[in-house]
Amino acid sequence: MKLIYSLVVCIFLSSNFITAQTTVTFNHIGAMQTFVVPGGVFSIDVDMTGASGGDIGNMSQAPFGGQGGRGGRVQCTFPVTPNSTIYLFVGGHGTGDSLTLTCFTANGGFNGGGIGYGGYNSFNYNAGGGGGASDIRIGGMTLTDRKLIAGGGGGASCSGCTGGAALGGHGGGLAGQDGQSISCFPTCNFGYGGTAIAGGANGSWACTVGNSTPGALGIGGNGEQGPNVTCGAGGGGGGGYYGGGGGGLGPGGGGSSYTDNLATNVVHTQGFHTGDGYISITYDNCFAFSLAAANDSVCQGGQTSLLAQGGTTYTWSPANTLSCTNCQNPIASPTVTTCYTVTVADTGNCTITDTICVVVLNCTSIEEELTASDISLAPNPFNTSFVINFSKSTAATLQVLNVLGNVVYTERVNGKQANINIAEMPMGIYLVRINTTTGSITKKIIKQ
Repeated sequence: MKLIYSLVVCIFLSSNFITAQTTVTFNHIGAMQTFVVPGGVFSIDVDMTGASGGDIGNMSQAPFGGQGGRGGRVQCTFPVTPNSTIYLFVGGHGTGDSLTLTCFTANGGFNGGGIGYGGYNSFNYNAGGGGGASDIRIGGMTLTDRKLIAGGGGGASCSGCTGGAALGGHGGGLAGQDGQSISCFPTCNFGYGGTAIAGGANGSWACTVGNSTPGALGIGGNGEQGPNVTCGAGGGGGGGYYGGGGGGLGPGGGGSSYTDNLATNVVHTQGFHTGDGYISITYDNCFAFSLAAANDSVCQGGQTSLLAQGGTTYTWSPANTLSCTNCQNPIASPTVTTCYTVTVADTGNCTITDTICVVVLNCTSIEEELTASDISLAPNPFNTSFVINFSKSTAATLQVLNVLGNVVYTERVNGKQANINIAEMPMGIYLVRINTTTGSITKKIIKQ
């Protein structure tokens, strides 16, 4: 019998799998950002927060600091149009105030945070700016195009009396939180939270008319600028669907959140986040896709199938060593190690591009005769194991069969010897079959 065999046998299954979900996060940059919806994507999961209001410190009366209200959080699923552009505004946190006996303007955060004004007379009246809201706009870039909004927190403030540190109202929820009320001054000093229908009312100095402002659509109110305190006294309101009111010798209110009625799986969390806001978008890729090679290594002159799963149309390259360039599973016949790229599309115009490499090995082929006399089994009979000896190096598949013809053991050999252990098999007569690319040789062995 004539046997042609290779000293190198390459049998691999290589596969690349494209995950079915992608998440993109947008952080605060102080300007509008855009997101182009991928083809084939019809809904997105959104996780977004508004920014927090500014903190205060260095007051002349203890305690010596207060925190701005935290930004609200919105989580939901929202329908989108493939290949459309949506507009994102990520809120910035309000400016803090830690100065002593100084006029200070605490700017509100990007996207609607109200201005806080720090001032003094015989005491410090520190104030923080309101935090900006985060929102997603579809169909336009104006406030009326907002579909999802996470409210910002109000700026902190102090009243100048002992225990006068007042916390800004938290943003978020369908109504933002009011600024904290301080017992040593009248309760009308703080700004109120924005609601689903109107901006939060502004606070006033000692319940008299001042110049703080209420919240409005998308904008937090500004804090008090006097006249009872030199140059300032109130925290800014947080931005939101409707902004929180500015404080009058008190903190600002938080802005409200909002979700369009097309949103599903909606969760509102008030007072969730400190710092700048963020918007995180997660979407399912339009189709699951995998790319594999039946063998990722071949000998020179060899072939292998490239296997793409998922999608409906395929474009392969390079073309010169492929059986086809627009079929699903071409046959590759590389002469050197080659990386093949496929671009796959589906009916929704979503595309995925992936690459797989096939290594070409310098295999040595030898043509020699192998006959039954070149194979010996020892010991024969055997108890638990036996050895197959070849007179020359051999590449083959070994099978042990029982008298019923059932395969009870299989092993791949590439050399001059193989050790077979079938101790668990019952005593009896077995057949040992050596399978090659050109045929097979069978020998009998006895287990006792």
